[in-house]
Parts: sequence; C-alpha cells; structure tokens
Amino acid sequence: MGKTITIAPGFNVEYIEHFYSKAEADALLAELLRVPMTPEGNPKDGRDTVTKRMTTVYGAKYDYNPTAKEPQPWSPSMLGVRERMESVSGRLDGGLLQVYPDGKAGIGWHRDANHPEMIASLSLGAERVFEFGLGTVAACKTVWRMLLAHGSLLVIPKAVNERFKHRLPVTPKVVSPRVNVTLRRFHPMSEPRA
Repeated sequence: MGKTITIAPGFNVEYIEHFYSKAEADALLAELLRVPMTPEGNPKDGRDTVTKRMTTVYGAKYDYNPTAKEPQPWSPSMLGVRERMESVSGRLDGGLLQVYPDGKAGIGWHRDANHPEMIASLSLGAERVFEFGLGTVAACKTVWRMLLAHGSLLVIPKAVNERFKHRLPVTPKVVSPRVNVTLRRFHPMSEPRA
C-alpha cells in the first residue's frame, strides 16, 4: 500500500501516495476548505507576524509557538480522518488543520515542537514540494525532497523529526489551495488518550 523512504541511513518515513482515492480526496478537500479558520500567528524577532496560512487545532493542546490556538473538539469529519490515519500510524492525540491558500504560503525550516512520538501528515489539494534538511534554521541544507500528492499520507517517526528539520517552501507558480492535516502522538502508546 505504501512505501518506505530512506531520508538518510537509519532514518525512514512511510509514504502512501493514494491514501485517499481522488474522489474521496476531492470531497474531503471541499469539506475542509469550508471549516472556519483564522490566520496563523508567528512570533519572530520579538514581534508577532501573521502568516498566509490559516489554522485550527483539534484534540490535545499543542503549544507549538506562543500564539498557538486552543484546540477544538473533534468534528465528525476530522474524527473520521483521524481514525483513518490511525489505521497506519497508530494512536494520534491531536494536531492541526491548515490551509495554504496558494503557493505564496509556506512554512520554513522547523522541527515539530514537544517531541511527538509520531507525526502523520495528510495532503489535499495542490501538490507541493516537501523537504527534509540538516543544519540551522538560517543555513539548512536539503537532504530529501518530494512532491506530496493530493490524497497522500506521510508518516514521520520521532527519530526523523528529532534529527532533521522540514519545510514546505514557497512556490509562487501554485495558484490553488493546499489543505494539510498533521496529527501527532504526544505520549507513548501505553498512556491513555487525553
């Protein structure tokens, strides 16, 4: 169903290109684009800036930056997405629903905060390049990149997130939106879900 991709020796991710069929992905994209969202805050250089991407949070509280939003209760559609993603990743506690309105919206080099045990990332809409890199935020060098397909799932284990930064670079030629559902497991599987 999926394939294991080696980022570097000993560091693998799982990629399922057709995790949702095109018809399923089209319907879910249309539904999630209707979810009310607000712009993402991003504290930088001692001041808050507002990014082009829109965000809402579900499930467990996720303090990924000082302006992180309070989580919403799981909606029926997001609960269905979570359960389907869990069929591959195992339990997921919560995470983000984000809309990148077009290719002028992206996210720079970073590691996911709070040391998640697992990250599952569903891509819908515009196909965008996703990269892993090594180095500081200011001087990160790409070690792996690929185009994430509409309806695809990328599963990133803790070791990869701890070792590498990742980003979704700005791609001005892209004019349609991308929706990204990134859910995370914050606690070992033996602990109860919050």
